Amino acid sequence: MRGPLRRALGAWGLLCGAALAALLLAVFCASRGASVTTLLEEGPARTLACALTGPPDASFLVAPEDAGDLVSEGEVTVLFRPGCPDCEAVMGLFPTGGARWVSTRSAAGAALAASVGASEVPAYLTRGADGSIGGVTLDAALTMAAEKKEGGLRA
Repeated sequence: MRGPLRRALGAWGLLCGAALAALLLAVFCASRGASVTTLLEEGPARTLACALTGPPDASFLVAPEDAGDLVSEGEVTVLFRPGCPDCEAVMGLFPTGGARWVSTRSAAGAALAASVGASEVPAYLTRGADGSIGGVTLDAALTMAAEKKEGGLRA
């Protein structure tokens, strides 16, 4: 009797370990903007690659009603979608810490995109002195990100 019980507990431990690993992987991917939608569209390998190479998603754990708080005056917020070739192409152009990256796959990111009418990604946003959120060109976004990184703008 000891043998079958040990095998059953061993199988149960493997199952629990696999479930825990899948849960941790899902949380990590979500923190990088990859969602279940990304998994279904891109597949598991591509989703993991997006999560490993993509920037941290600033909208992770932000409520949709607080999406406007993701855009600050004098700073660049980039709306992106994991797996988007154009988004991946511009990621390397921004200095580390020079922009806030928000995935349109998250609830807050989708709400932000809808509120500003951004239907395509990547989209570059900033908040004006009057408090309004508007889009800027890639060149302007890169300039703002470089100035922020150099300390020219407030963090």
